[in-house]
Amino acid sequence: MKPATPSTSSSKPAAPITLTEEQIDGFQQTGFVLLRSVFTAEELILARPHVDAADKDAIAADPDLKSRVCFGNPTSGEDPTKISKLEMLRGVPRFAPLFGLCTDPRITSAAGQLLGEGARLMKDKYIFKTAGQGQGFTPHQDMQYVFHRFAHDSVSFYIAFDDADSENGGLEVAPLPLDKLRGKLLAPVSERPLPEMAVADLDWQCPTLRTGDVLAFSAWTVHRSQPNVSDRDRSVYYPTYSTGHSDDGDQAMYDEYYEFYWEWIKARLAGDDPSIDTLLPGKPRPSLHPVRGHTL
Repeated sequence: MKPATPSTSSSKPAAPITLTEEQIDGFQQTGFVLLRSVFTAEELILARPHVDAADKDAIAADPDLKSRVCFGNPTSGEDPTKISKLEMLRGVPRFAPLFGLCTDPRITSAAGQLLGEGARLMKDKYIFKTAGQGQGFTPHQDMQYVFHRFAHDSVSFYIAFDDADSENGGLEVAPLPLDKLRGKLLAPVSERPLPEMAVADLDWQCPTLRTGDVLAFSAWTVHRSQPNVSDRDRSVYYPTYSTGHSDDGDQAMYDEYYEFYWEWIKARLAGDDPSIDTLLPGKPRPSLHPVRGHTL
């Protein structure tokens, strides 16, 4: 498969990329597409967030950090004193180079080609998966969680800050045609993780990514990851673009998503698993795309 060819000149603004028909068709047939060498290692060095993931006291004292971090989950083998994830990085000066990847024309142009007109940024997160740290995550569709409340279609872009493969817990995806997946959940929203019978016959693939590669995958695509048991870190930035509310602008979708998301996280940490439509009173938002349990 011929990769898209981005501009890598440091003296000129990055140019949009044009996906080939083969790449777009491959995305429709499998739910993901791998784009090689979209960013240079030098660009990602400048964009990498300068955060000591183990300095919990400094994080707690920093208002720009403490409201945007998730610590490791000890129930899954992660160190609860270390950051596992940064979220919602728009408007934070120290993260401006990283968040700039969300508006980089190489990413936004690909989002428009894969989603169509109206693709807008809905969320962003940076994952720290350090050597020997933490477990993977179980098979799921992103639409199974909160996405279908805000969007009827979404694409995430896995921007590899470090090499990723099966040894250090690289992302695994299950290729399935999107015309069979869109509008269908393999299990009800409340059923997490996906039941074994729903994923037993899936053909899992773990694409090998090098620093600067980008893996674009649909929110309907089933994916998972394994623990990082290697001696290599695996850090990744995920901007997610969606189509949905035709009357809402970029900022409205991003703000509403995170207003909801943090309420959802707080409720789950408190031991509740509320209906997704009860967390934002006065903002009923019916599903924009019919979702239902479906066995492929």
